[in-house]
Amino acid sequence: MFEVVSSASAAPHKWQSFMDDENYLIPSKLFDWFYGLVARALKSLNLREVTLQRAGPSANLIINKPGVREMSVDLAPTIQMLGVPPGIHFPDSWPDREKMKSIPGVMRSNSLWQLCTKEHMGAVFSGNRRWWRISTSPLEKYVLDTIDRDGGGDSSGGGCRKQILRLLKLLREVEGSNWLGIKSYHLKHLVMSESCRHVDWSVGKIDVCFVGCLRTLENSLQEQNLRNVFFPKMNMFSELSVTNNLAFRVKRIAKNIERDPNEAKKYFEN
Repeated sequence: MFEVVSSASAAPHKWQSFMDDENYLIPSKLFDWFYGLVARALKSLNLREVTLQRAGPSANLIINKPGVREMSVDLAPTIQMLGVPPGIHFPDSWPDREKMKSIPGVMRSNSLWQLCTKEHMGAVFSGNRRWWRISTSPLEKYVLDTIDRDGGGDSSGGGCRKQILRLLKLLREVEGSNWLGIKSYHLKHLVMSESCRHVDWSVGKIDVCFVGCLRTLENSLQEQNLRNVFFPKMNMFSELSVTNNLAFRVKRIAKNIERDPNEAKKYFEN
């Protein structure tokens, strides 16, 4: 969680409208303005196949085109930050340890984290509207870009982690409402967490590794506990609902694929 305060005289006029009486920047005010921008843009374009709705901290666009699978796109405002965020943890067991060690230096000159407008449940319960959430989405992209380059791969140095992440995202998309609540960043942290625990991610073992990730997702759902790799005290499943039904669904998928790897095809052909 983070609070942002600024000098009212130094802030642009538009930003002053997002502040409270003590010059704290309020995330909900920024999001309301952003949502209005998206709504007006869609209205002016007259896009009948696009439906806009609020989805937590995002402006959710549902795109329905004849003959094309429904698509969902989330848009949200963020504040790009430089430096190392307070409380961040860099895992010692990361596949490319040298790259992980270099990240603090990279973060001092590159924006690898953000403040996003999603309200923390603690802020909601306490009535504190000033708390922003830290997002490490740019950092996740930075480390995932080379996650298969060193360690845990076959003799050529290649691994299957990125392929597995793509498969998990595709499975979530195909499953639709059955995977309600599972976000892309959940799956990223799942794969990154597994990368810290397991060594062999050879391409030839992609089916075993994929099932392993599904089993871990099942357990995380049952326990309603998925830890953020960079902020281990943060449980990203603490606010997730309907976890038991989803855990059973994931367990059944993993069991079927484990029994016969060819079974995976039917889950991606729907």
